Amino acid sequence: MAAGIVTAATPGPRESHTQGTPPQGAPQVFRAKTDVVPVTVTAVDRQGKPVTGLVQADFEVFENGKRREIAVFHTQSITAGAMPAAGPMAPATRRNFLIIFGLGRIEEPTDVFDGLDDFLKRRVLPQDRVAVMGFHRATSFTTNHAAILGIVERFRREHMRYWTDVMDFVRATRPGVPISNFAGPPLPKEMLDDIDRSIFGAAALAAPSPQSDAVYVRTTANLLLNIDRVIPIKETGWLQRGKRVTSFKTLQDAVVSGGFNLRDATVISTRLKYMAGIEYLRQLEGEKRIVILAQDPITMSYVSAQKPFVDNVDAFVRRANDARVIVDFIWTGGTMIRGASGCESCRDLAERTGGHYTSLDEVGPALARVDELSRESYLIGYVPPDARQDGAYREIEVRTKRPGVRLIYRSGYYAVPEIAPAELVQRTAAVRQEAAEQYELGVDDIPVTLSVDPVGTRDGTHLITARVSIDTSRLLLVPEAAARTGQLDVKVFVGDARERVIASDSVRVQIREVTSATTTPTPGVQRTFVLQATEAPAYVKVVVYEYGTDRLGSRSIKLPGQK
Repeated sequence: MAAGIVTAATPGPRESHTQGTPPQGAPQVFRAKTDVVPVTVTAVDRQGKPVTGLVQADFEVFENGKRREIAVFHTQSITAGAMPAAGPMAPATRRNFLIIFGLGRIEEPTDVFDGLDDFLKRRVLPQDRVAVMGFHRATSFTTNHAAILGIVERFRREHMRYWTDVMDFVRATRPGVPISNFAGPPLPKEMLDDIDRSIFGAAALAAPSPQSDAVYVRTTANLLLNIDRVIPIKETGWLQRGKRVTSFKTLQDAVVSGGFNLRDATVISTRLKYMAGIEYLRQLEGEKRIVILAQDPITMSYVSAQKPFVDNVDAFVRRANDARVIVDFIWTGGTMIRGASGCESCRDLAERTGGHYTSLDEVGPALARVDELSRESYLIGYVPPDARQDGAYREIEVRTKRPGVRLIYRSGYYAVPEIAPAELVQRTAAVRQEAAEQYELGVDDIPVTLSVDPVGTRDGTHLITARVSIDTSRLLLVPEAAARTGQLDVKVFVGDARERVIASDSVRVQIREVTSATTTPTPGVQRTFVLQATEAPAYVKVVVYEYGTDRLGSRSIKLPGQK
């Protein structure tokens, strides 16, 4: 769903496993085709405490400097046990927290893990969904807070050992300073597998289930396949090694030019984790917050002799605002008595997305503050002054007439139209698969294998036979009348030596695995594709997309005679 402008009369998509009844007091319904911009506003007093009891008349809203009439107004009080109503203009009744562990030693001096322990045990509500992202993995969002706490505790015990291993490997294989100027081999699979076993444990092998809140993992780099927009916007892009990054391809090119593959760069980079996290949260309902625990900046602004460059900070802010994601940044390096301390661009990012920043507090008090700020807020909707949904970014300003009250809110959005849920699913699948076709590595969130028969020729045409096998044991399969069912898209591409696609084929696979008390199904899907190409083929690639979890799997094979 587009996060900028929504049609209030059209409900948003609901997750298939979400159950429960809407809260009392149905959200206001508008006439069809009324486009409304939603803004969540937190009001605080001079001591930073949330201010409750405000009414619609206490607020004024401006877009690009033009005052707008408030068309929707709700108070949002998130309390234990409330379940969410569908739709972007319904008051939020639960929160989604993505906790990102940054590079290197983060525990001292801010007591990161004791603070997280307190947060997960005492402050998150039963209905709140939590996920953690560290190294090359991100967990699923879950209300199984005990499972997340177990991963956090293992991260406490093991993270410095693995950071040392990662950085020692990078330095040893990329001699010179800076190391990013030298290409080198990928991180060993054995190292990443060991991280899976030691930190993520059973979640690394688990499958999603529509009947439980089981915790499973995704590869963080693969979430970056989501950065290409389903609806085009007028985006300036952020700076990466002097380049403007506006798409998956330019992102991958920038990372490769620095001597890394995208997966390994994401292991090391908090910046890339942030970008992946925005897309991970984009389609969730409820309040959405990224909590970054790091002492490496995710944005950089600098001033040259000719011109100040802050557009990459702006781009990070705009991406979060458009997805309605709030960023809380806890700078774990602490504050120096003298000299520069903390991260000004990180503070800027947090404040302009409606979040909390600190380099002074320990993590326990900082997360208590995040908890407090996220429980009480106001949902405001207004009709924009410009009805054109042209993909341009528009600035939002919210004011209050109450003295001594400060407002925290997202500072803008991209003006794009809402897409019907069914069309959104299809467009999203197409964008993800196109990005996966360009991705240099295999995508392993869905286990898939590929083999290619010796290439034949007939009348000057090359005949390519590709055999695809998909392990369904880790797919989201829904129990249904003595069977488990699901749906996949499978696409096969043939490319030439210049990496141009010269042939392709696709099929939508309806999975139905029969189950009974006496038989155990053998998981797996096999498909054979026969393709024809008039140009000489150099490689074959398969991309598998799973509906329901928005995950991918891919493999590629270089044909004989290719380097």
